[in-house]
Amino acid sequence: MAFTVLVVTALSKVSGDTRERTGVVTDAAALSVWKSTLSPALDDLNSFPDPPGIPADEPARVRPCAIDESDGSLVQLTAEKHWATDASRNGYPSLDAVVPEVRAGYAEIVESVVARGWTDRTDSHEESGDGVNGPVRTTLTKSIGNERVTLWIDMYTDSVFATLTFPDAPRACRLEE
Repeated sequence: MAFTVLVVTALSKVSGDTRERTGVVTDAAALSVWKSTLSPALDDLNSFPDPPGIPADEPARVRPCAIDESDGSLVQLTAEKHWATDASRNGYPSLDAVVPEVRAGYAEIVESVVARGWTDRTDSHEESGDGVNGPVRTTLTKSIGNERVTLWIDMYTDSVFATLTFPDAPRACRLEE
């Protein structure tokens, strides 16, 4: 019995070690394209103060390739910024309506971005969205160099996410062999 426990433990450590050793490889050229294309857009998102009551976690930036710890899947490059209430950072309260600071902050963020030359391309502001069952989303675009960059600003009950992308954004991430 003790031998069986030792073998099972050893095998689980070997398979766990194999998973831990699996790394992520980032294509440097693709990462460079992401950073150079989105740099002005990231500057736009970082150029205005955070709305009252919903400070940003950190400045907008291109986030690196990674492994999602919840399911072990590969996460491609993303470019984003996140603002949230202090309450949501301390345990994600159960909410059934958008926090007033979030609603006001969302509008302020959208106005700040539009003031920097972004065009609102939202066909409908999804007024039926309540931030509870799905985000309220504004879609904005801006030409940066030869690229048409898209910015989605999503409002949830206790936070706001801004996500940037551009057509034909190269995939930069793969698992190491």
